[in-house]
Amino acid sequence: MPTRPPGSAGRFRRILVVAAPAHGDILLATPLLASLRRACPDAVIHVLVYRGQAGILAGNDDVDEVLTASKHPGFGESLGLLRRLLRNYDLAISTKHTDRAVGYAVLAGRWRVASVPPGRHAWKRRLTQAQVLYDHYGTHTIVQNASLAAALGIDCPPDVRLPTAPDAASVVDRLLAGGDAGAPLAVLHLNPGLPHKRWTFAGWAAVAAFLQRRGFRLVLTGDGSRGEAEYLDEATRQVPASVTNLAGQLRFADVTELLRRCRLYVGTDTVTSHLAAAAGVPTVALFGPETPRVWGPWPRGGRYEKTPFPGPGNQRAGNVLVVQSTEPCPTCRQAECLRRSERERSCLLMQNLGSGQVLEAITQML
Repeated sequence: MPTRPPGSAGRFRRILVVAAPAHGDILLATPLLASLRRACPDAVIHVLVYRGQAGILAGNDDVDEVLTASKHPGFGESLGLLRRLLRNYDLAISTKHTDRAVGYAVLAGRWRVASVPPGRHAWKRRLTQAQVLYDHYGTHTIVQNASLAAALGIDCPPDVRLPTAPDAASVVDRLLAGGDAGAPLAVLHLNPGLPHKRWTFAGWAAVAAFLQRRGFRLVLTGDGSRGEAEYLDEATRQVPASVTNLAGQLRFADVTELLRRCRLYVGTDTVTSHLAAAAGVPTVALFGPETPRVWGPWPRGGRYEKTPFPGPGNQRAGNVLVVQSTEPCPTCRQAECLRRSERERSCLLMQNLGSGQVLEAITQML
């Protein structure tokens, strides 16, 4: 098996990037996509994501087509995907280390590059020509993706590409109509979708009251799913009635447009926090068990060797301030969660995060 790419990267004519499984994974892969487009301007570049995730790449001219697959495809869908992928690409890159993501890249590419974790993953090393060691605890995802480009001899600046749509401005104008046009906007994203990343209702109520006293108009964002709607219904009973709830009414391109207009963003460990950071908004991101070293929102224009957030607790890098408790979890005595089976439950690190620590961070960013 060859150990060097066949000539310069520009010789690749068809490229597939496997960027599932989460919206944040896809967004943080956009610097890699941009670097591939610069190095291979004439190539056809496809991105494989899960169904319902294509909107995070809206308006991205580094991508020729977004392919979608179900998270758990049936036999018929799997067969159709196999026919479409099988050796149909000169180059396939898996930004994730999971069996499924690397497996798609192995099926699709004549030349294959993947992120591979340490340990018992020999088949991933045997079936790919180049690998990057996946570092779950110390290296930021954007830096790891840049290493995939480096394996091909390509430079990859860490500049996140935001989703766009021609009508996004008019959509946001319509949804914000009727409010106080002169008040500065603060966008809050309360629900990250996973219980272990949620903060407390009392904490959000304190943040909302704090910002309203300072004249901010508050806007809530979210995906509008049934579970989130129930969560926000409970949350909005405890925050001021004048909050504008836009959950479920915005595409990712619309969220980007809204964020560009706001003075402050406060959210949890979710893709919207990454959008805010990349848009240059002063961003306060609340982290619980996940490590911001790997998943912290990348500051706009930032350049870091391994990560913007190397230590524990509150950390500021550029336009982003990460808030995280420095207390060990009373369940497993870890500052970051290693108990994957527990992650469908509320995280005590988040539940014990005090509103005073968050309000101090907001004051600093303002």
